[in-house]
Amino acid sequence: MGWVIEWLESLQMFGWLAILIPVIEIIAIWVVIEITKKNQMTSEAQEANLEVLTVRGHYSVRTAEMKGRLYWRALELTFEGIMFYNAQGIVVAVNPAAEHILGMNEAHLLSLRPHHYPWRIVTKEGCDLDFDHYPVALALKKNRAIFNVILGVYLSDGKLIWLRVNSRPILDRETVVGAVVTFFDITEQTTTEEKLLEANQELRQRVGELEERNDEIERLNELAEQLQNCLDANEAFAVAGKSLAKIFRKDAGAICLLSASRNLVEVAVRWGTPVIKDTFAPDECWGLRGSSLYEMISAETDQCCYHFRKGTPTAYICIPMSAIGEILGFFYLETEEVRTRKQLAITVAEHIALALANLRLRETLKQQSIKDPLTGLYNRRHMEGSLEQLMALCKRSQRDGGLKTLGVVMVDLDRFKAFNDSYGHEAGDQALVAFADLLRLNLRESDLVARYGGEEMVMVLVDTLEEGIIKKVHNIRALTESMTIHWQKQLLGITASFGIAFYPRHGETTLELIRAADLALYQAKHEGRNRVVIADAVQSSLGNVGVGANHFSQEEVTSQ
Repeated sequence: MGWVIEWLESLQMFGWLAILIPVIEIIAIWVVIEITKKNQMTSEAQEANLEVLTVRGHYSVRTAEMKGRLYWRALELTFEGIMFYNAQGIVVAVNPAAEHILGMNEAHLLSLRPHHYPWRIVTKEGCDLDFDHYPVALALKKNRAIFNVILGVYLSDGKLIWLRVNSRPILDRETVVGAVVTFFDITEQTTTEEKLLEANQELRQRVGELEERNDEIERLNELAEQLQNCLDANEAFAVAGKSLAKIFRKDAGAICLLSASRNLVEVAVRWGTPVIKDTFAPDECWGLRGSSLYEMISAETDQCCYHFRKGTPTAYICIPMSAIGEILGFFYLETEEVRTRKQLAITVAEHIALALANLRLRETLKQQSIKDPLTGLYNRRHMEGSLEQLMALCKRSQRDGGLKTLGVVMVDLDRFKAFNDSYGHEAGDQALVAFADLLRLNLRESDLVARYGGEEMVMVLVDTLEEGIIKKVHNIRALTESMTIHWQKQLLGITASFGIAFYPRHGETTLELIRAADLALYQAKHEGRNRVVIADAVQSSLGNVGVGANHFSQEEVTSQ
């Protein structure tokens, strides 16, 4: 029998299913024969040496019994659970592996009846399975093999095991006389697969979070670059609003700035639908009060700010924005993920604060380069460059039928040297500032006024008709004459002379227009000051005496 043992051991090295199917069929037939023999055969027939005629030859019953016992011994040694059922679905035989896997002895298993199994069976999806849908029931009912069904079995102690089940009907002359069920315990494998699945899901989640962080970094870098390229604060806020809606697409927020007086906070830009008010006092924000980040995670445990229109958000962050030691405002973010979004919000607030500080510095330097420091009016260089642009726009408007008229007005304070000599240069400076304020107050934003040099100013006015420009200049002359300057408990007064030249009638270039207006100003001085003279009158007067406009040099006109 040594070869039998070696053969049995070698079976464990190969796939059991392919080898055992024909073996199991033979054993099943043998089991059925044994049961039938016990019920039907008489004692004389059992003692007789009967021979069974088969298709391939004659085998004795004793030979069949020996072969059946040999095969059954092989099934007892396998680690695969095997159960035999009769046609009614009753268990008639089990192997030791089935007893071990199911935690029941043979007697208990043989006593089981359909629909009265002591265990609960579920599918891989967790749905309960009744007996009519068990693999053995399907094999008996539909006369077909069922392979690789994954089922969960809750044992009597509550433990859940997972089995890979195969079921195959047993046929005798094409009649189903029973079924054989084989199963493997794959609990450890299933647990490992579930852990691997959980690990994969966690990995995918982490990858998704990293991709989201990477996307936020890219958008943040893009925002920083765009902010540095903005020309003014309004453009920066428009860029920031669109970018922040992408960076914080699940959240809402706003950029809030302190006013110049620093007694009011205004929302410069918002995204989403934050509940923050449009304007409010600085002390309504805990972040501005303490000049540090303030976060509200729970309304029940944290103190809320007072800058909300109605209600209170679930959670939010207020991050003061400062640059060069000055608080500019604060970055506000409504989010339920305060802890995970806080660092990103801090970085965004720093970028915005830096961009605003740079824009303010740039604007300051720009204003210093184009503005007169005493009067705050534009300087001569800026005026000449702007005049060229306005002339081009006026030319285009006239060509398109808009009939826009452009007037250049040279203005000079009368007897200003004597004013300085009488009251001092500080009084003269105050007079210049007061006159500059009067001009700004009575001109539109579309008009341009600049300090040309000394006490001389230039106004560039755009209107539909020349009469409108002339009327405005006469009104400014009258206001200047009635203006009172308070100086050291004295009330001082000044007057001014005005010379007007129109484009393109009196010149088609910047130099021609300024020269014509300057000559008209000279004429106003010559006629007695405190008056308005149009370049037409100068050309007519010069024509009457036979002198052209070029008779006066620029130096002579300026000195006058």
